[in-house]
Amino acid sequence: MLYLLLVVLVGCAVIPGGEALNKVCSVFGDPHIVTFDGLKYKFDGACNYVLAMDCVDLAWIIYGHFTPCGTGTCLEDISVFYEKNGVLDAVLIGRGWVINHLGSKVPYKQGADFQIGNIAFTFDGLYLRSTLWGSGIAWYSTEQWASR
Repeated sequence: MLYLLLVVLVGCAVIPGGEALNKVCSVFGDPHIVTFDGLKYKFDGACNYVLAMDCVDLAWIIYGHFTPCGTGTCLEDISVFYEKNGVLDAVLIGRGWVINHLGSKVPYKQGADFQIGNIAFTFDGLYLRSTLWGSGIAWYSTEQWASR
């Protein structure tokens, strides 16, 4: 079975003293979820869920779309909504590295960096790495083979 793995890295948390605190959450498998505080869950719910968001400025939010697969649910795609200079934009990233922006599939090549709005991407053939500029967040995704 082919799964979509999503790992979100957030560097915007600040601890007392003003030091930046990097946090990581991940969603993988059918699905297994590791939260920013390290808690682990196995969650089977077909729906759209908030995976990560800017809780201070509400400048970005990442939704996960989970659909039935096998005996559970799988992460089918993610939607990234962000605000830049007062304008809301969105990018959808689906299985098979399909990237959709403004209703169109975005062409890209392995090894070539590219940018959609405020999101920078690079694809090395295994990982699609993305950074939402100015937010302190980055993520990468990979298609993984797993047996059930």
